[in-house]
Amino acid sequence: MGIWDVYCNISGAMDFGRPPSVSFIVNHDALCPPILDGLLYTQQDVSASQDRVILSHYLGNDELSGGAFKIDSDGYWMLHDVVPSDYQRYHHRDDWRRQYVLETEFGVVTHCSLVILRHRFPEFSPSVIERVVTHGNPSDFHGCVASTQEQWVEWLKVVDVLFAYDDLKGAEEWWLEFLTRSDRTPEEIIHEAWMGPGNMWVFVRPDRFPVAEALALPPLRQFTVTTPSDRFNDSLSLPDLPLDIILELCTQLALPALLSLLQINKSLRSLILPHLDAVVRKSIEREHQYLLPETPSSAYRSSEEHEWWTRQWTEGGKKEVNSIPWTAYARACATSRSMRSRKRIWDIVGEMEAAAKRDGII
Repeated sequence: MGIWDVYCNISGAMDFGRPPSVSFIVNHDALCPPILDGLLYTQQDVSASQDRVILSHYLGNDELSGGAFKIDSDGYWMLHDVVPSDYQRYHHRDDWRRQYVLETEFGVVTHCSLVILRHRFPEFSPSVIERVVTHGNPSDFHGCVASTQEQWVEWLKVVDVLFAYDDLKGAEEWWLEFLTRSDRTPEEIIHEAWMGPGNMWVFVRPDRFPVAEALALPPLRQFTVTTPSDRFNDSLSLPDLPLDIILELCTQLALPALLSLLQINKSLRSLILPHLDAVVRKSIEREHQYLLPETPSSAYRSSEEHEWWTRQWTEGGKKEVNSIPWTAYARACATSRSMRSRKRIWDIVGEMEAAAKRDGII
C-alpha cells in the first residue's frame, strides 16, 4: 500500500484483483446460489477500486509524463489514471505499456476518494495528507476497515468484529456461520451482509448518487384538513407559528426527524409538504454536502461527478435543479450503499482536516 497508507485509511477499498480466501466461502456446500448471487459487486465497483492516484514527493523524469501534476510548493506530485499490477508497480489505465515503478515513499488513493478529499478538504495537498498520516495516529482514521490493514487487503475482516492481524481463519468462520444462518431468509442475510454487520457497503464505489432510486419513489401523501380535530388544542402550537419560522426549524432537522414531524397532525403536514423539497435541499446544502457531487473546477477530472449527476437527472426528466425531488432523493440516500460509503470517506477526511489544523500543519 505504499509507505504512508492513505489507501486503506481513506479509500478503505479491497484489491479486487486478489480477494484472499474467497474460494473457501463460495465453494462451501452449505451456501445456496441465491445468497452468493446477492453478494456480487458490480463491475463499476471493481473499476473504481482500481482507478488510482499516486501521491509522492519524488518521481523520476520518465514517470512524470502522462498525468502527473505538481500541486504544491513542497515538491509533491499526483500521478493520475494508474492501475495496479505487481507490488509497487503500476501502469496507465489506457496504455499498459506505460508502466511506473515506485521506489520511494508514496501514498495511493482511489480517484473516487481523491474527489471527496478535494470536495471536503479544500486545503488538501499530498504533503498535508502525508504529514497527517505519518505524524499523527493512523488508527484514528481506520474505522470499520481497521482489521483489513494488510499488504493484500483482507476484506473478509471488514465485519463488526475486530480480528487480530493474523486471524484470517476467524474471519472465514464468521462469514460461513453468518451466511448459513437458519433463522434468516436469504433476502435478510443478503441485506445484513451489505448494510448490517457484514459491512460490504464499505467497498461500494462512493460516487453513484441514487438518482434512479429517487425518481422511482412515490411522493409523500398530501392530506386535506377538514376538521378542527386536525389541529392542536394548545393556545399556541407549532402550526400557529409563521410559516417561514416553521420551515427554518425544519431545515435543522435530520430527514428521519423531519418525516416524523410530518406525522404529528394533518395541519402541520399540509403546511410543510408543499415546501418540503426546498427545505430538504437547503438542509443537504448546509449539513449534508457529501450527498452532492463535486463542483467542477480546474482540478484534473473534476467534472466527472457533476456530469454523471446531471446526466442522470436529465434522463429522468429533471433538467432544472428546482425540479429535482429533493425529499425523494434524501430518502433514497438513506438506504444507498454508495452514499453510506461516501459518508464514511467524507467523515474520515473531516477528521484528517481537523487533525491538520490541530497540529498546525495548515
